[in-house]
Amino acid sequence: MSNSEWPLWEVFIRSKQGLDHKHVGSLHAADAAMAVQNARDVYT
Repeated sequence: MSNSEWPLWEVFIRSKQGLDHKHVGSLHAADAAMAVQNARDVYT
């Protein structure tokens, strides 16, 4: 599967005190586990 065929995952963050999620971006990943790891690397 090439990069262009990977699904697009939306990334949301939530502050420690807040209940609301904020959309911060999106990324392509082969599966959910990879999406979570990549999101942590890029957005935290």
